[in-house]
Amino acid sequence: MAKILDVLQIAQSILNPSSETTVVDPKLLGDTRSVRQRIASARISMQLGENTTIKSIARIQEWRKTIKSSERKRLRKTVLDL
Repeated sequence: MAKILDVLQIAQSILNPSSETTVVDPKLLGDTRSVRQRIASARISMQLGENTTIKSIARIQEWRKTIKSSERKRLRKTVLDL
């Protein structure tokens, strides 16, 4: 983070030598959340992702079951037509 601000200050001093401070507020660059808050956020994201994955898998299984039954019916009809 400090490196970003240093590079920003160097670039700004090259572009505008009369400027002494950066336009960007250093507070905006930093993540002010505690480690506990970050871990809680990661857990929530994982739980939401897991629920979405479970729902998607259930939909795919249902789709496969539908395809199997329709293919059986189509095959049965084809055999009967012979």
